[in-house]
Order: sequence, then structure tokens, then C-alpha cells
Amino acid sequence: MSYYTTLYPGKVLDACVYGLGVTKAHEVDGEATIERVFPWEMIFDDRECMHGQPIHIGQGKYYDKQECFDLWRRDSNKRDDKEWNKDLEQAIDSKAQTSDEADFDRDESSEQIKVYEGYALRRRGGKKIVCIRGKTLKLVDFDPKDNPYNFLRLEVPQMGIYGIGIC
Repeated sequence: MSYYTTLYPGKVLDACVYGLGVTKAHEVDGEATIERVFPWEMIFDDRECMHGQPIHIGQGKYYDKQECFDLWRRDSNKRDDKEWNKDLEQAIDSKAQTSDEADFDRDESSEQIKVYEGYALRRRGGKKIVCIRGKTLKLVDFDPKDNPYNFLRLEVPQMGIYGIGIC
């Protein structure tokens, strides 16, 4: 996977600059993969992170609209699947994506959509959700021991999840 030659140096660089380096171990098309996650893709509740490891972890990542549709569409000709695909297409093409105030650099002419992935890592069983604005793509039970994120902080923070970067 070239973890130590490609991914880990990027994680260390992110920790040096931003105070937090993140990698995510997960499955893609039935194969294990590890990817570098940029700190600005992560979504945390600052109050929850005040005393260490958060219970709720989120990530927002941009995908091409067609790729998003291809990843989440259903292929059978059943009525439910046709309705699912129609709802998915409407959610992808809706204008809700362009009004996201949090994305200060959002380009409205872009053919991309933000896909959110969130984890509730409760001790007695958690949940995983994958969604776009207006459509839940996946909601499943999740074992909190399988947290896919690994954090690197070069300097221990006094408070919060973000460490102290060199800058």
C-alpha cells in the first residue's frame, strides 16, 4: 500500500502544519485501503473534543456528481430501486449543494457534490451514516472498535483534538 513511503509522510506533514494528521483505513470494492485524509475534511464538535477522543466523527469529501450516482445507484429494475435512483438523481442535482455557507471557496459551476460520512462511536454499538444533502445513502450499525480514523498529533494539545503544528 506504500503506507510508509507515500501516506505516512503526508500525515506527518499535515500534523506539522495543521496540528493533526489523519489516515483512514477502510474497504473499497472489497479490498482494504488506507488513505490520507486532509484535516479540513474532518468534522468535529469542538465541545465534544475538548477532553480528548470524540464520540462523533465526520468527514466531508467532494466527489464528481456522476461518480456519486454510479457509486450509489441500484441496478435492478424493481420499482423501489427505480424510485431510489430517481430520488438520488434529484438530490445530486438539487441546488441545496450550492448554498452551503460553510464552503467559503465553493465553486457553483463545479460538477462536484459533497458526500458526508459520519460515525457515532458509542460503547454499546455505534452507527455509520453516508449521505448527501437531501438523501441518506447508507445507515448501518457499526462496531466502535472498528473506528477507521487514526490521528497523529506531534505535540499534545492542552485541549481539543487538534495538536500544535510547527507554524
